[in-house]
Order: sequence, then C-alpha cells, then structure tokens
Amino acid sequence: MLKNILSNWSNLFLSILAVFVLYPFCVRVLGEEQYGVWLLISSITGYFALLQLGVPLANVRFISKYYARGEIDKLNEVFSSNFAFFSLLGLVVLLSGIGLAWSIDNFFQIPAKFRPLAQLATIIASANIALSFVFEAFEGVLHALQKFVFLNFVKNILLFVRVFLTFLILNSRDGLFVLASILVVVTVCQAMFLYFYIRLRHPYVRIKKRYIKLATFKKVAGYSIFVLIFQVASRVSFNTDAMVIGSIVSVSSIVFFTVGNNFIIYSMQFITGISKALMPRVSELDSLKDNQGLKDVYLKYSRLTSFLVLPLCLGFIFFGGDFIALWMGEKYRVVSGNILSILAISYLFFLVQRGVAYPLLMGTSNLRFPTIFMAVTAILNLLLSIWWGKYYGLYGVAWGTTLPNLLNTAGIVWFTCRTFKLAIRTYLVSGLFIPLSAGVFFIIPAFVLHKYIILDTYLKFGFAIISSSLIYSFFVLPIYIDKKNRDFLLKKIRFSYAK
Repeated sequence: MLKNILSNWSNLFLSILAVFVLYPFCVRVLGEEQYGVWLLISSITGYFALLQLGVPLANVRFISKYYARGEIDKLNEVFSSNFAFFSLLGLVVLLSGIGLAWSIDNFFQIPAKFRPLAQLATIIASANIALSFVFEAFEGVLHALQKFVFLNFVKNILLFVRVFLTFLILNSRDGLFVLASILVVVTVCQAMFLYFYIRLRHPYVRIKKRYIKLATFKKVAGYSIFVLIFQVASRVSFNTDAMVIGSIVSVSSIVFFTVGNNFIIYSMQFITGISKALMPRVSELDSLKDNQGLKDVYLKYSRLTSFLVLPLCLGFIFFGGDFIALWMGEKYRVVSGNILSILAISYLFFLVQRGVAYPLLMGTSNLRFPTIFMAVTAILNLLLSIWWGKYYGLYGVAWGTTLPNLLNTAGIVWFTCRTFKLAIRTYLVSGLFIPLSAGVFFIIPAFVLHKYIILDTYLKFGFAIISSSLIYSFFVLPIYIDKKNRDFLLKKIRFSYAK
C-alpha cells in the first residue's frame, strides 16, 4: 500500500512540476498567441475523452473480479472486447478530429498565420486521443492487477522524456506541430512498455478474436446514464473556459486565464484523490442502511476537508499573484492573479462538496439530482461566461464560472442534507462555518507578511507560505481537531492515494 501511495504522489508531483517548467518556456518560445492556440486545441480535443462513456472504470472492476476468481477466459473476453470497441471508437475520434480541424477557424479566433498549423496540430492531437483509446485496455489491466508502481514508473519516465523533447526541439516556426507530435510519441511509447510488461509478467492475458463478444462489452458498459451526463457537465463546468475565451476574446488571452486556472485544476485533483477514501466506507454504511453513519461521514469529512481547503484557497487569494509573477513574469501578476482569486472564492466552498458530497451521493446511488443540477449549472456557467466575457473580458469569464459553482454548492448541500435527513443548520454550523472560522489564523499572518515583505524571490515566497501555514496549523490542530480526528485525517489522506 505504501508503495502505491508514494508512486501516485510522485506522478502527481512530477505532473505539477512539468507544468511549472514547461509553461513559461512554451510561452517564451511560441508566444502567447501560438501557445494560446495550443491550449485551445487541447481543450477541444479533450472532449473526445467523453466518448469512453465511463467504460474504463467498469473495465477495471470486471478484470479485477475475474482475476481474483481465476476466471482467465472471462478476463480475456473483457480485455479483448474492450480493445476491439476502443479501436473502433479511436477511428471515430480520428475522423471527427479531421472534420474539426477543417472548421476550427469558423468557431474560434485563430490568427491567419497559424491556421494551417492549427489544423494539422488538431488532427495530430485527435490521433493521439484515438491512440490512447486503443491503448486504454493495457492500462486498465495494470490498474485491475494493482500494478501501480510500474505504471507510475513508466508515466514518470515518459514525463521526463516529454519535457526533454519539448526543450530540445520546440521552436516558434512549427511549435504546434511539435507539441502534438511529442504527445503521440509519448503515448505510443507508454503503450509499448505496458504491452511488453503484460506479455512478460502476465502471458495469460491475451487479445484474441474468439474472445471478442458484444455481450461482454454490453455487460461492462451497462452503467447509469447519469454518470455520463455528470462527466459531460463536469467538463463543461471546468474545461470550457479556454474555448469561450478563444471564441469571444482572443487566443492569446487563453494563456492568462489558464495560468490562474491551473492551480484550481490541480487542487481539484488533490481533493478528488482524498475523496477515494470515502467510497469503501459509504458502500458499507449504505448496505447496512446506516443513515446515522452516513450523516456522520458527511459532517466529519466536510469538516476535515474544509480545514485542508481553507489554507489552499486563502493562499491562492493572498499569494497567488506573487507566485505567478515569479513563475511566469510580472505581466501575468495582475490579470492571472486576479483570475485565480476570483475562482478561489467559489472553490473554497465547492471543493468541500466535490470531495465529500458527490462521492457520498454516488456511493449511495443518489445520482439523479446531483447530475441534473450539475448539468444545469454547467449550462449556466457557459452562458454567463459567454455573456459577461463579451463585456468584461477574462474577469467576466472567471465570474461566469464562480457564481454557478456557488449555486451548485448551495444546491448540493441542500440535497445531501435532505437525502440523509440532516438539518441544514446543523451542517452549515458544524460542517462549514466553524471550520471556515479557522481561516482567521491564516489570514492574519498572511496579511502581515504580504504587507511588510516584498515577495520577489522564491525564498521569500516560501517563507511566507510556510510561516502562514505553520501558524494556521499551530492553532487549528489543538483548537478545532481532537487527537482522534487528527489520526483519522492522516490515515484517510494516506489511504486515498493507495489506489
């Protein structure tokens, strides 16, 4: 378990480090316009991932079950059937990408000098998604067999390769082509490593025509339509801003927005990772019809998650602009820093529900309302971002994302309390307001340090962050969290990254 924890953490840490290193380099080499076009292409082609329909998760579940039972033929039926399905789906993605490439300049403000290159890069990026679909079956096997250490080792090595190749061959003339091609190289290399590992260590796992069965795929793919709707709504809520900005503002402005938004995306990944610890406990309590236990989980996890989210979001608000200036340059301090602050306001509340309420509701099969409500707020997010973006630019897009997130938070709190028969007042006071009151222990030192220290070096910035966090922890741990819950919190954080 400890090896799995460390390997998953290493991949998350190195992914963040890669972004930290590559972003300023790519902007410097390509310029804001060309790199903005690349971010736009990445956002658009990322939607093709929705065509997986949640099948990879089911794929892992069935392979794990058949492997544990020693039913190798059934395991191979799942593996072969999904490989065949995703190969066909990959072809659909590639053809769709070609069609998208020829019409991309009709929907987005692509500078004329980059249009041919943008079309080519869109086709290659789509091909990369198509290949990842085909090779998804290999990664699914390793997930199912819990070979996380090897899988993350391969991903980490190839992450270094990607960074190295980017520094080595990226140029301003055909940068879009280079970035897209590097992704394809990394995807193919990863597939080769995984394929040969499976052949050597698990030779009984085979792809054969006789194992390909439509009935097997239907069984694996037979999951609730609400999960798919939730995935679509989530992507619209969190990954559409680049497309909105590219269509109504400018492609160069995408860079300014994405610089701030990246912090939020990785925070979401961190909190989502922690939420994994909920699922086994929720499933157990639900099977026992223990509603009181579910209420206790909602209150306890909301409280503990709030204590983690609070310094994170307050740190974005107080120090985000300073870090961005050190990282990307002074010109990004105000715009990107303000965007990060605006987004952090809603995520201070939304991340708690994303990490606690959503897995709690899904784990108890209460999917209908949160999925539909997420879809409604996602549409509102899109409409407000377009509307306000036309008048207020990037800040309008940021507020168009923030307000629907606050509305989503309020709706999910109401529904979760109603579902588990928990008084809303009790939850707001114990689960949110009391933890949020601890923010004063971060705000005071952060305000003082920010006022009297010019954070113009990473050393000073690190001192400010560490000092504020230590003072916050010094007061919060003994005042707000007893020893039992401190041990509980540490245990769950460790467990959440074990899978």
